Amino acid sequence: MLERLKVRGKATVVVSLVVLVLAAISTLQNVTDLSRYQGSPISEGIQSIKNDTNLNATIQRETTKELTPPGQEPSKGNLSTPSNHSHWPTEPPTATSIECDPSPNQPLVKGISFPQYENASAYFSRDFPGDKNMMFPTHNFVMCRVHPVGKSHFPHVMQQLYGCYSYWQENLHDKSQLEKIPILQVPANMRGKLERNPFLTGFLQIMTKQLGVKVIVDDGKNQADAIMEIYCNTTTTKSNQTFTPTAANFTFVPQDFDLSGGYILSHAKELNELVREHFYPNMTSMAFRETNDNICASKQAMSNENVGPRIGILNRKAFNGRFLSNAENLEHSLRSVISSKNQSVSSSIQIYFFEDRPFQEQVEFFQGNDIILSPHGAQLTGVPFLANKACSQLLELFPKRYWIPSFFGSLARNAGVQYSYLYLSDNPPEGEQATSLRERVHARAQSLCPNPQEIVSVVLQLINDWRQCCNTLKP
Repeated sequence: MLERLKVRGKATVVVSLVVLVLAAISTLQNVTDLSRYQGSPISEGIQSIKNDTNLNATIQRETTKELTPPGQEPSKGNLSTPSNHSHWPTEPPTATSIECDPSPNQPLVKGISFPQYENASAYFSRDFPGDKNMMFPTHNFVMCRVHPVGKSHFPHVMQQLYGCYSYWQENLHDKSQLEKIPILQVPANMRGKLERNPFLTGFLQIMTKQLGVKVIVDDGKNQADAIMEIYCNTTTTKSNQTFTPTAANFTFVPQDFDLSGGYILSHAKELNELVREHFYPNMTSMAFRETNDNICASKQAMSNENVGPRIGILNRKAFNGRFLSNAENLEHSLRSVISSKNQSVSSSIQIYFFEDRPFQEQVEFFQGNDIILSPHGAQLTGVPFLANKACSQLLELFPKRYWIPSFFGSLARNAGVQYSYLYLSDNPPEGEQATSLRERVHARAQSLCPNPQEIVSVVLQLINDWRQCCNTLKP
């Protein structure tokens, strides 16, 4: 009996050691940068584990023992072999693609018009209260005042900021010899929102550093006048002019317009140029376009039908709702069918998430793809950065009972991006929209599971549209 217990004890120790080593290997495989441990006991331990062939063989045998069906040889895969999907970003378990029942969908809708949001210049020529061209001795202020929004979601803040940007671009350049200074007034209770969101922070950096926008915060204590003088050098007393930035004095107030359903935007190409100047100051405008523009703008696409667009799948984390449950399945299906039809994409199909990602990374994702498919959501606020190239396209996916094509559709169209959408339901969207707050909250929280065959069919249509558009471009 004692001998038996000793044998069992040894076996338990061996199994425990194997489990500990497996856990260590698993942890070490997920470490992406071990340079800081070079020369340390940690580094030496890692190397000794990797070099111990007997230990690796034991681990391989133990890990496949329960997983290998009877009568089959265990896999001879190497523990250090990278995943076939190593181009995918690291994602938490909540964002892993899962099995789901494909949803039915309505026919693809593309090329729709949003007339109420499309003529930005008409909005900016409208008469406003107060003095439209407030003249100071040496400056002319081009001013925009944003308002707190009932919905704190940053796309609704960006509706105002894109409008302000467009207004500044429309009015900064005229025959006046005065220096024009774009001004943005922000209510104090919005300041925290602007500072916390990486997209808002990055966008305002572009505006202040590259467009010269001066931001003043209205604290409700009439101190904005002094701040204005500091920013704009209007300390001269010759004119005896005083300025208090009240609502009546601002030349453009986005709240004056109905922004509940769409975006006003102009000068999207110039916005991409400002990004180049900010992030790539040493790269010429031509080199930037050649690096980031899509393949169809080159002579290669005109003569080589095997060259295809870059395709990106922009997903959302599961906890945010409208998570694309079968994103990996869609990626695999798209790659297989596109390759079989001899329409290879020019680079890997990316699956990407924007949650907490810096502004520059979000911009580079848009600028680095030609066709993007994504569920409806805040991640699409950066669609104007698809406009750095010709013929780019957006495919937006809507869950059942939640359908707002005018929102990001107007932003895409005004940026010069071709827009399409799919509504995932067996009924037309017009007759089944959620009306109560409770219904809307439930509809917004749904995950999406589009039919891969339908998505492949739609994307092939978009690729064909992309090619036709490319062929219209001048070499």
